[in-house]
Amino acid sequence: MVVCAGCADWLATRAKSLVRAVPVLHTGDLEASMRFWEAAGFEVHRYGEDFASGHREGLEVHLVLDRPEGRDRGAAYIHARDVNAVHATWTAAGLPVSQLRDEPWGMREFAVVDPGGNRVRIGRNV
Repeated sequence: MVVCAGCADWLATRAKSLVRAVPVLHTGDLEASMRFWEAAGFEVHRYGEDFASGHREGLEVHLVLDRPEGRDRGAAYIHARDVNAVHATWTAAGLPVSQLRDEPWGMREFAVVDPGGNRVRIGRNV
């Protein structure tokens, strides 16, 4: 039996009270952030002057044109089934990824900083 992704999401909402989290990443250059996330394999759509969202394999990121003085940059953690493949793909796309490492806390991960200064870590349990 094959179940579509939308149906699987709907079923998941019936089993749990919390369904998902969506990182909101602030940027001073929405166009640059959109290009960055497109290079990372996300389908990105702009919705007005100051907002865009990106989608890939059930993941979602919100990009907001907003750079308040003194604001800390955002951060997100993305769990991946194959962190090696994501690292290789993002490296080939020219994204500024860190080295892939096995960390003492039991994760194999790497990090990247997007044009808005948001640190995103991608990893998998080892």
